[in-house]
Amino acid sequence: MENRLYYSYFETKLSRLLLMKTQVGLARVDSLSLEDVRQTSWFNRYFKGAELVKSDLAFDRDRQQLQEYFAGDRSKFDLDLDGQGTPFQKEVWQALQSIPYGQTLTYGGLADRLGRSSKAAQAVGRALGQNPLLVVVPCHRILSQDGKLTGYRGGLALKKALLKVEGINYI
Repeated sequence: MENRLYYSYFETKLSRLLLMKTQVGLARVDSLSLEDVRQTSWFNRYFKGAELVKSDLAFDRDRQQLQEYFAGDRSKFDLDLDGQGTPFQKEVWQALQSIPYGQTLTYGGLADRLGRSSKAAQAVGRALGQNPLLVVVPCHRILSQDGKLTGYRGGLALKKALLKVEGINYI
C-alpha cells in the first residue's frame, strides 16, 4: 500500500480545519495545524514516515459536503472514511454516526448503545478524545450526564458552534 497522506485546509467562520486523507478515504479532520498533528501519537502510530502531499483537488467532495453542513444544508456525510484507531475506538466512532443531526446523547447513553454498562462512559470519553474525524464523526453531539458541554478535542467553543449549526443552542 502506498504510504502517502494527502492534506488540505478548509476555512469556516468557526475554525480553520486541516483535512487529511489516504487513498482509502478521509483520515483526519482537525483544528490543529499540520505540524501539531505530525507530533501526535495518532500520526506517529499510523502514518510515521508517510509522504505528506498538499492537494486541494483530492478534497473536492469532502470540501463540498463540509460547506453544505456548515450552511445547514447537509445533516449526514456521505464520504469514504479511513479513521485509524483501536477496535474499541472504531466501535465508538461508528456508534456516534447513528446519533441524528440536531440531537445529543450522554457518554453513558452512548455506552448503553454499545451494549456496555454506563460505567463504560469514561472509556467512551477517552475514545471520543481520540476521534480523528472532527465534525464528520460527530463527537460534538455527546454531552455530560447532566447535559453540560464537556471535553472536545477541537475546543469547547467549536463544539458549541457545531451544535448551534445543528440548531442546538447553549448559553
